Amino acid sequence: MQPHLNIKKLIPIILLADLMIALQGASVKLASDYFTSTFLVFTRFCFNLLFLLIWVAIRGGSFSKLYKTKAWKNHAIRSLCGVGAIYAYYIGLVYLPISTGTLLFFSFPLFIPIVTRVWLKIKIIHRLWWGLGMAYIGIMFILKPGAGAFHLIAFIPLIGAVLGATAGVAIRQLHYTDSPRTIMAFAISTGVVISGVVQLFQLSSLNEVFTLTSIVLLILVGLFSTLFQGLYTLAARYAPARLLSPFIYLCFIFTTIEDILIWKHPMHFGIIIGFFFVLAGMTLYVITYPKE
Repeated sequence: MQPHLNIKKLIPIILLADLMIALQGASVKLASDYFTSTFLVFTRFCFNLLFLLIWVAIRGGSFSKLYKTKAWKNHAIRSLCGVGAIYAYYIGLVYLPISTGTLLFFSFPLFIPIVTRVWLKIKIIHRLWWGLGMAYIGIMFILKPGAGAFHLIAFIPLIGAVLGATAGVAIRQLHYTDSPRTIMAFAISTGVVISGVVQLFQLSSLNEVFTLTSIVLLILVGLFSTLFQGLYTLAARYAPARLLSPFIYLCFIFTTIEDILIWKHPMHFGIIIGFFFVLAGMTLYVITYPKE
């Protein structure tokens, strides 16, 4: 069954998701003082799986049906791309200001039309390029604020955005066949396995610091990331991925406040211009998209 558009349900869900994005970013940034990014990814997926199992148990769901599906291909694409996207996102959060890393990573809606063109053979209507082009100009401002050189590390969350766009299209396809719990179960379990293997190969070089503060931060990373994933998966049930993008970018406001208040990062004028170009471009994209 095709998901139906429901703006009244979509807006509060996606705004809560924005807040979870900002809180997750701050938790990862703070936790990076104690843990490596690879360890943060691993523990994030472990906590995600724990919270999912608790949720299923509380709701009285069946664990035997949690992984029941026929859409193996879409689950594989969504899960593998999702794990890669998280690695790229967390590395960006460690080395970049939260607002910059988050804005670059959550530019993934910009790449959804390209993914759908390559994967689903859906043509990009010519008038949509006005909005997409404006948004891509915004990305250029973010990558190269002012007259300095491109920030090479900034391309990491941008690569994560491309992977995230692919995962987002797969999520939309999976809503035709599977429940949000099944979608999350496959993605989280894949994340635990892959990040666990990566962690095993890096045990000799890790130097994690466990204190009460760092453990609390680990739990918060898992909690906020789980809440975001659940909220975004639910939001995709009430609207196509393209309609979520203007709302997702509002997380930049929350992360900017965190950068200024917690890390005392001055907000570069180029980043602000880039944000408004991206927001305006994606809004124009949504407006010009065929209603049918």
